[in-house]
Amino acid sequence: MKSILLFTVLLVSVNVLFSSQEFNNYQGVYFPAKQYIAESREHPEIAVNLNAQFLIEKMTIFSKTDSTKREKFIYDTDWFMTSEIMEISRNGVWENYIRTIYTNDDKGYRLVSESSKWLDGKWVGSERYTYEYDRFGNRVPTLYEIWDSTKWVNSMKFIYTFDTSGYFTSETDQNWINGEWVNITQWTFTNDSKGNQLTALQKNWDSTQWVNFSLYTNTLDNDGHRLSYIRVIWQNGEWVNFRRFLYTYDNNWNPLTFTRQIWDKDQWVDTWRYEDTFNEKGKILTETYQEYKDSIWADISRFVFTYDTDGNMILGQSQKYQDNQWVDSDGLISFYDGLKNNYSLMAYRVEADYMEVNAVKERAGTDGSTGDYSVFPNPASDNISIYFHNEDGLQLRDGDHLVICNSLGIEIKQLDEKELSGRSTVNISTVEFPPGIYFCTMNTGTNKITTSFVIMR
Repeated sequence: MKSILLFTVLLVSVNVLFSSQEFNNYQGVYFPAKQYIAESREHPEIAVNLNAQFLIEKMTIFSKTDSTKREKFIYDTDWFMTSEIMEISRNGVWENYIRTIYTNDDKGYRLVSESSKWLDGKWVGSERYTYEYDRFGNRVPTLYEIWDSTKWVNSMKFIYTFDTSGYFTSETDQNWINGEWVNITQWTFTNDSKGNQLTALQKNWDSTQWVNFSLYTNTLDNDGHRLSYIRVIWQNGEWVNFRRFLYTYDNNWNPLTFTRQIWDKDQWVDTWRYEDTFNEKGKILTETYQEYKDSIWADISRFVFTYDTDGNMILGQSQKYQDNQWVDSDGLISFYDGLKNNYSLMAYRVEADYMEVNAVKERAGTDGSTGDYSVFPNPASDNISIYFHNEDGLQLRDGDHLVICNSLGIEIKQLDEKELSGRSTVNISTVEFPPGIYFCTMNTGTNKITTSFVIMR
């Protein structure tokens, strides 16, 4: 692991959208304790996360059914990701395989993601995503195109809406057919006051109107932890039970089991489950897939994860249970890096290397009256700590203050010089902060230093 000093980083927010796809392929996906109604799909348009300390540099992917591959990640001078290049080993020689190039704006929002394949000694277009945003940084229309050998051709479009709090309220998917956009699927979401999704209604387009298809209903405890969700389907003009998922947790709200049931003969029947174990830092160590057979849970496959001392996943393994022992087997190894980016790779072994990045902000002035500061953790949940990089604490003047605003510019909290002077760390409860993007600004006379953080639950 190599260390890189990062100067003057403009921190941008990470927005996460949740799409209510059925859990047909849950293997390897770790669900956090505070879970939204539907399977999470990471928002792909942010090039770098807030206060990133470690950036993934490369991965090596080992497969039983395919050649070994490795993937390298490239960043610009502001540490926004600009490209990913995957290579494949053929006869002991690394060759180009797949490349994705990202175009970002000066705030780090991803504008274009363009993928190519290496064919006959050159890169040939494959697929492209183009993103747009509203004034709050939420992704709105997203265009998906494919390459037809001479030009980019429309394929799909995804349209998203959000309420005034920035909570995800709908998604409409369209296909490009015969020169026009045709509706395919529509999702409508309801949320509680903290942004937890309560229901997800899926409708399909039948050429003239939207028709009910599935309804997902989430059950949460008072702190927003998911306890269960039920999927019902629309049949003969009424909602009919179809599937149910149940969650259990340890004392630290790490998810221990995720159980799938089907509705059969007027009752819920167990079919399969995932059973997880964690280390003392809340990092998942194993995830075991089991099927319910002859009234017992039988081991089928599992994922095993290893971390470095900084908590980065450096080794992911996929195994199946065979002849009373665990043996390597290809599976969908899925993990999150320190940036909350998700990587899902079909392999029996994935090795990852990281770069360390130390974020250093610009100083407010030559007198060093404020110095640098950082917000940790980021993203956060119920508390943040503002750390001022000044051994003697802050030396402020009358009128200096720190203010926290939401994404609409509404002031949420303010601390004056009496509350800040001489302090090196300030702890702030964010329990009452709704999930979303927040901006923290230190005002010292004519100088301002602004950074941002995200509340996620």
